[in-house]
Amino acid sequence: MAEHDLGELFTKFAGKMVRLACSKCRNPSDGEDRVSEIFRRLQANPSVPLGNPKRFLIRAVINECMNWNMKTDCETRSLKKVIVFEPPPDMAELRDEINRAVLSLPDEQKEVFVLKTDEDSPTMAEVADWLGIPESTAASRFRHACETLRTLIARPEEARK
Repeated sequence: MAEHDLGELFTKFAGKMVRLACSKCRNPSDGEDRVSEIFRRLQANPSVPLGNPKRFLIRAVINECMNWNMKTDCETRSLKKVIVFEPPPDMAELRDEINRAVLSLPDEQKEVFVLKTDEDSPTMAEVADWLGIPESTAASRFRHACETLRTLIARPEEARK
């Protein structure tokens, strides 16, 4: 793979990769470091066959973060302000609360939620393909994530209705 192509992949997918890595590492700098490490390895070994680049890079993030979390003590790392979900403008005041709630989701639900709510609005079939799981499993995880988030982020005026 040419360096120019690697730059194009970075430009195209780095934002999604960093959000996913931050959700897995629970720390912005660790998430950014994991994505940088993936691109460093790709640059060092340009013959790696990517196949579907988006799927390859998402799987690489998940695996890299899983390895990182096993090597480091996740419990002692401080949880810094991580933005994994950008709510619509009418909910901007709830951004920190929503992101804390997203980070509290089980990993499998969090992965699907972060990928599905990305700005490019992927289909559930695409998310399932990236994660290597059946579409029905991805849909179920997304539904459970949404139900959990609704419970965690009940707006007071909606709770009274």
